[in-house]
Amino acid sequence: MLLWKHHYQHLLNLKQTIPHRLLWVSYEQLSTQPKINTQIICQYLGIPWHDNMLSSNERLKQWANKHSQTTDLQARKYKKWSNLAQTTYTHQQQSWRKHLSPQQIALADWLCGNIGKQLGYLPETPLNKGQKMKLILSHLPQLIYGYLAYWIYAHYYYLPLQLRMMLIKYLKLQR
Repeated sequence: MLLWKHHYQHLLNLKQTIPHRLLWVSYEQLSTQPKINTQIICQYLGIPWHDNMLSSNERLKQWANKHSQTTDLQARKYKKWSNLAQTTYTHQQQSWRKHLSPQQIALADWLCGNIGKQLGYLPETPLNKGQKMKLILSHLPQLIYGYLAYWIYAHYYYLPLQLRMMLIKYLKLQR
């Protein structure tokens, strides 16, 4: 959630700073009107639009299946390519409701609510100050870990290379 908040805050800052250089297309827009939004994207990029752009996931799926049989495509890469090969579905828009508990949704609303509102998402769980405090205290270890992990993520590339290599070795962060 913290990474989502960070990335979207950065994108919103870019949208304000250089609005003419950023095209904003949400997943909801793309999944409900793929043809129109794909045409808008092509026009923005200055490339011609073709009908086969709406079925590129099929060719990508075939490519991933073909190359998964060879040793040059690792399982991680295969999963990434397979995920890219999926089409956008309108039923995915609300899939988070199935996968998150009410407490997790409330936590997401608390952590990301301001950014969500700027993106047009309304909070699911309005919380008063007592509920917020209870939520914070019940998730304090996860919040501390999350903010620490976020801090490391946000500052990782500012660290000297030698220190990064030592962290990779010590924490076994190999891909």
